[in-house]
Amino acid sequence: MPSLYSSNMNEAVYGVNFDRIIEQAPKQVHSYLNAELARMLELATPNYVVLEVGCGSGRVLAPLSQYCRYVVGIDNQAVQISASAEKISRKENVEVVLADASIMPFNDSIFDLSLIPYNLLAGLRYQTNVVLEEMVRVTKQNGIIAGSVYSEDALEAQLEHYENLGFNDAIVSSDYICAANAEGETIFVERFTPDKLRALLTGFDFRRLKVEELDPISYFFFAVKSSP
Repeated sequence: MPSLYSSNMNEAVYGVNFDRIIEQAPKQVHSYLNAELARMLELATPNYVVLEVGCGSGRVLAPLSQYCRYVVGIDNQAVQISASAEKISRKENVEVVLADASIMPFNDSIFDLSLIPYNLLAGLRYQTNVVLEEMVRVTKQNGIIAGSVYSEDALEAQLEHYENLGFNDAIVSSDYICAANAEGETIFVERFTPDKLRALLTGFDFRRLKVEELDPISYFFFAVKSSP
């Protein structure tokens, strides 16, 4: 297999184990995540080299490894990398890398499938386009870039989840939530309509782009990188 890495690596930052976040999720969010995992596994094939951006504690990474030749997960939080590494410790075709998705430490055109799960795309704010550009860069020609986001109907489930996590002070608009907890930590998360998601993604050179309803509170997007 060609070398995955360039010389660009990043320092550790800290975070909260993603498993704990999922434990506090309402039923609607669990249903969304189950539907997302099933859809991502449908895209996997035995010959694929796969990237997961924002691998968290290995929720998607570990199942993917059963269906693909090689799987790489990146996250910018050391606690997530440790949790993922523990889950995949006995798997030889998976690795996790502490890295910033806006400056990935990989060579160009190396992955057959690049995934960005669980609404991560909707929480990147000013780095959304940069991360998408990096995903396009590291994906092979005719490779697939896919992910999921909360839909315009996800507000109630989002608010319940964030309140369960202690983010009770929320500012809500028609398409985003900005919430804070007692320690002053904040989260900013968008919601998408199909048109808004297509508008974001059509700025990239995709040969094919499809947006589909994943479940009542989420959308899934699927794009194929163009040939030169």
